[in-house]
Amino acid sequence: MDARVIHEERQSFAPWVYLITVALLVAVAVNLWFVMNATGNMWPLLYAALVSIAVIPVLVNLLQLVIQVYPDHVYARLGAIVPIFWTRIPIADIQAIRETLRARISS
Repeated sequence: MDARVIHEERQSFAPWVYLITVALLVAVAVNLWFVMNATGNMWPLLYAALVSIAVIPVLVNLLQLVIQVYPDHVYARLGAIVPIFWTRIPIADIQAIRETLRARISS
């Protein structure tokens, strides 16, 4: 197995998607702030802050696809920091599918 990466591609959402996510979390926190002031209960705000702190890194991790092409296989990984899904596809399998498709198209 050759360990040289021939090509690497990282796919993620546009920055505005992350900004909208953060804006929504801030809107929820502001809403809970008003609830806290009306009721005198601080737990909703604390809960929203903890959820926000946990959700943003998870979203950034989940919303990135990394594809690496090696001489003998293609490696795909979903998740930038901690891979939550990954697969290794041998180049021979890709070539076999390509030949099958060529035969079907030409007949």
